[in-house]
Amino acid sequence: MDLGAISASPRALRRQPGFFAVAVCTLALGVASTTAVFSLFYQVLLRTLPVPEPRELVVFHADNLDLPGSVSKDNSESVFSYPMYTRLRDGMPSWLGIAARSSSSGQLLTEGGTERVRIEIVSGNFFETLKLTPFAGRLFSTADDSVRGGNAVIVLSHG
Repeated sequence: MDLGAISASPRALRRQPGFFAVAVCTLALGVASTTAVFSLFYQVLLRTLPVPEPRELVVFHADNLDLPGSVSKDNSESVFSYPMYTRLRDGMPSWLGIAARSSSSGQLLTEGGTERVRIEIVSGNFFETLKLTPFAGRLFSTADDSVRGGNAVIVLSHG
């Protein structure tokens, strides 16, 4: 292939607008797809959780779903009962924290109507275990778990 035959001068590009349009579209598609793949890679593999020691976190998961007090959601996530969680929590050394969470969805009533929101149902020691601090107000505490049927407490995220 003779490289001298390929001309990239502005005059040549004006004479062949179709080639110019295809070249620009190809470059744009390449940049867009590379950006999308990197964004997904970053979100899934590189980004860490916004907690002080994210590498020290562990998620309990049971391969044997026949454990008493556990069920499996349709996403194959193990769900342990509250009594099973308290037995695990109480059996841990005092320097090691264990917290519980489950997700759901709900409706938030605002002045403009209702808004569908994602809900994380967490144990009272959840934020303490993750060593998180609130931007304003307070977070849950272990005392919030001890009052059966007590006042409902909520923590809102910035989003």
